[in-house]
Amino acid sequence: MGASLSRNPWEWIYATRAMDAVGWYEPDPFTSRELVAEAVARGARSIIDVGGGASRLVDHLVDLDLDRVEILDIPEAGLALARHRLGTRADALEVSGIATAFVGATFTLAELRAVYEAIWEVQLDAANFRRSVIAEDGWVIPTGRRARPGPAGGRPAELFRAGRAWSHGGPIRR
Repeated sequence: MGASLSRNPWEWIYATRAMDAVGWYEPDPFTSRELVAEAVARGARSIIDVGGGASRLVDHLVDLDLDRVEILDIPEAGLALARHRLGTRADALEVSGIATAFVGATFTLAELRAVYEAIWEVQLDAANFRRSVIAEDGWVIPTGRRARPGPAGGRPAELFRAGRAWSHGGPIRR
């Protein structure tokens, strides 16, 4: 098993198991399709399918007349699976690593780090996290603005927005 697979259990699952052998697989996500149909009937124009790589729900979502369909998954393998399965229909999707779904349109690196810490249930070194996220172009884009100072004062944190690279997963591995 490669180093990245041993550190990321989701990548390991996608690499070692058939998708119809995992507990969340449904050949026809009937209940989810019904809920989406009800939301669309009430005026919903966008849908976010969380953890949708192996799910077949996204296969049905791309056929709806929606303004936006976004698929979020933790591992790149899950996103790649959905892209492969959908072929050219995947062009209609917005694909994201899951971490940016839990921060606003602009965010501080501390807020983004807090998402990883909550999901992975670990404490990450702030300096190493910053280096990992800004080391390559495309993960975060500086907005040129700063957050408001917190109650303790101090230098306001720089604000970022998610770059296009998030469509391939996330910048750090567990």
